[in-house]
Amino acid sequence: MQKHMDQALATEDLCRELEVSERTLRYAFKDVFGQGPMAYFKTQKLNAVRQALKKGKSKGVSVHEIGLQWGFEHTGNLAADYYRLFGERPSDTLRK
Repeated sequence: MQKHMDQALATEDLCRELEVSERTLRYAFKDVFGQGPMAYFKTQKLNAVRQALKKGKSKGVSVHEIGLQWGFEHTGNLAADYYRLFGERPSDTLRK
């Protein structure tokens, strides 16, 4: 997952790489992380976006630019997911 943080990743890709079934992968992730593999991957990416936003204030970058760097093509979807996880808009984080 770490190698693909800036792009889309499918469950099938992980299963193929790890040589496990989708069911085995889901159960393992739920046992270890409390969520499925794709939810975990999105959470990791959103945390990376948050860190980039915190650093980006001084660099004059936009939420859209940072989102693209981390594989989020649609800023609206990024903003909705980000708000659900962190309770604030990405633009608020960028301004802090």
